[in-house]
Amino acid sequence: MPLRTALQAIELIQKIAPNVSRPEAERLAPILINQNNQEPWYQSRVTWGAIAAILSGLGTMAGLVAAGDWSPSLWATAVTGVGGGIGTLWGRWGRPKSPLPVLTEAQARAQTGYDGPIERR
Repeated sequence: MPLRTALQAIELIQKIAPNVSRPEAERLAPILINQNNQEPWYQSRVTWGAIAAILSGLGTMAGLVAAGDWSPSLWATAVTGVGGGIGTLWGRWGRPKSPLPVLTEAQARAQTGYDGPIERR
């Protein structure tokens, strides 16, 4: 269940931990949303950091063009900033989600010792 809103997170907290009070669940909701990377794009610090990296790289490139400086090491730095930002955005928002589990059920049970039901998605 994607936790896009605080209300969804509060309901989930109270469902899995009924002894947690409503005010405590309200305090924990934003943390749960952030920890699961379920916040909207405009609230994501990762997204804004990637945008800043792209803009700073583009700004550096514009400055190099304006100054007529074609030094490879300076251009490599600027291109790296832009590429890193684009790669971060792709990794956070654009990549296809894997339909396969990281571990098989047997591997997960062997590693954790858990023998209860496993949620299927």
